[in-house]
Amino acid sequence: MESILQLELINRNKTCDLDRIMCGISGIYNKNSIVQQDQLELMAKALIHRGPDATGYYISENKTTGLAHDRLSIIDLSEYANQPMCNEDESVWLVFNGEIYNFKKLRDSLIKKGHHFRSEGDSEILIHLYEEVGIDLLEDLNGMFSFCIFDEKNGRLFIARDRVGIKPLYYYFKNGMFAFSSELKALLKLPEISSDLDLNAIDFYFTVGYIPEDLSILRDIKKLKPAHYIEFNGQDINIKNYWNLESRKYSLNNYSEEDLTNLLEDKLRDAVKLRMISDVPIGSFLSGGIDSSLVTTIMAQESENTINTFTIGFKSEEFDETPYAQIIANATKSNHTEHVVEIDAINTLEKLILHFDEPFADSSLIPTYYVSKMAKEHVTVILSGDGGDELFGGYNWYTWVLFLQRLKRKLGSLEKLFPYFGRNLPEHSGLKHLFSALSLDTASQFLERISFFSMEEKEKLYKNRLKKHREQEKSEFHFLKSFDSFKGELIEKMTLTDFHYYLPEDILTKVDRASMAVSLETRVPWLDHKLIEFAYSLPPGFRLNGNKKKYLPKQLAKKILPKNFPLERKQGFCIPLGQWMRGNLGRMLEDELDSKFLTDYIDTKYVYEILIKSRKFKKNNCGPKLFSVLIFALWLKKYMSCL
Repeated sequence: MESILQLELINRNKTCDLDRIMCGISGIYNKNSIVQQDQLELMAKALIHRGPDATGYYISENKTTGLAHDRLSIIDLSEYANQPMCNEDESVWLVFNGEIYNFKKLRDSLIKKGHHFRSEGDSEILIHLYEEVGIDLLEDLNGMFSFCIFDEKNGRLFIARDRVGIKPLYYYFKNGMFAFSSELKALLKLPEISSDLDLNAIDFYFTVGYIPEDLSILRDIKKLKPAHYIEFNGQDINIKNYWNLESRKYSLNNYSEEDLTNLLEDKLRDAVKLRMISDVPIGSFLSGGIDSSLVTTIMAQESENTINTFTIGFKSEEFDETPYAQIIANATKSNHTEHVVEIDAINTLEKLILHFDEPFADSSLIPTYYVSKMAKEHVTVILSGDGGDELFGGYNWYTWVLFLQRLKRKLGSLEKLFPYFGRNLPEHSGLKHLFSALSLDTASQFLERISFFSMEEKEKLYKNRLKKHREQEKSEFHFLKSFDSFKGELIEKMTLTDFHYYLPEDILTKVDRASMAVSLETRVPWLDHKLIEFAYSLPPGFRLNGNKKKYLPKQLAKKILPKNFPLERKQGFCIPLGQWMRGNLGRMLEDELDSKFLTDYIDTKYVYEILIKSRKFKKNNCGPKLFSVLIFALWLKKYMSCL
């Protein structure tokens, strides 16, 4: 055995050996030198928060390939569940992060074809599916995942990420070395990887608050995009897309509203039931919005036991959703837990910076972390309502852009005056913003509404290399080109843009990092791929009907939620960012403006001017801008101090 492999498993919980897992995965291929176990140990140690229960290693016979796995145990007792996991003749090896929800059906089918299983969970399914159909196995999977299969006979690494990007995967390929990991921090343990920042990624960050697509904050590290896989043969990497949402649409034009409402209920109910399978305590995030309320209600209806629900509140009534979450908690008779986040909770930011690896400016990361931390005290698995807004047109910027288009048509020949009014009205006038937006094309109106800093503002914000980079390449042009490339009506172009950008790289990144920071597994029923395909096949009016966002989910809500639940309210886990940036967060930012690291990239005098204006004009929504600079400053300081 020792001549074939080097395999070590460290159990941290000897009393509970479980096969269905959330975890951290990593691996190395190096044609120029042998893979050492201490390299794998450093990578695994960096991911221990993702899998605190056990760590395993595998090194191939020729020492060119190594795999590591950190395990968070969830379901199915099995003494053969250790990872890295192999087939019978040890020619195919697996490290896997995620959940395959339809694994029982797949397992039964494989057994009928003669495959033998040593474990009872979903991990081993991937090995036998690979033996049966090769890389075509992805078509059969319903779940969230990132995994690597090493085919030793053929000298091939096969790495894949789920259709939506629920589970992360980073990779590096240069000078004969290929490495991958669930998080960027593990790759930074390898001395071969350059620490140079990607200026294009920074520019994207200050545009939308996150780093999209295959970019990472480091120039030589990339993200594997959702619904993509990598084949690596020791020489070259081949990256392919295996699922395309636009090609999966089907006709629903002949269905009545009642039929479509019932279909939505059936698909959501199936998705929730699949994600309720667990041998450990399970609960639901309850934000006060429609999406989490529907998930929680169905979960309660399908559960034999009382469910656990969790919500976050604030002292500021404008942002406090606890009364609306309480309506659902009362109706479902759940074990409900609330936590009020105080302003001094911002000290958590520096801790979160380490877990997010890259600059990330969605301020709801703070309440998401706190609700995850609170839930972890009671459960190990949580269901989330994320995804409904992208599927059914739930964001305010959709109605804003549609409003601008209608107004533009009504004003007709006056259109040529829009730029004049936009330039000459007082700076803090709402009409100035309206006419400035009216003067833009549709794609630019959408981008303007979701951007942190505009193109003009970046001219004042950037310094030195970052300013020079803007002369060569502007992130906005790439974004606008992508928006225009999507087909269909305007609502479809907007939701598809968010589905490919905002959903995986903001919403799902936030949920994954915040929950895995406390070793909590999060499942997202709205992002079952069959439900996604149904949503994007709907006639547009069933997603956004006039000014009525999420029209079809609201019809379902009328059917199964309490009558006193307000359907038109949408808040979610948001914080009073403006207040905090005028208070403790703003003072924290002031302290960071003198950082020698920050002044290499940012004109801190300009940022200070914005900070002063935000305190003077409280209605001026500068919170997101200031927060993005604060996060970048905190990240940069921690990153530079680690070099």
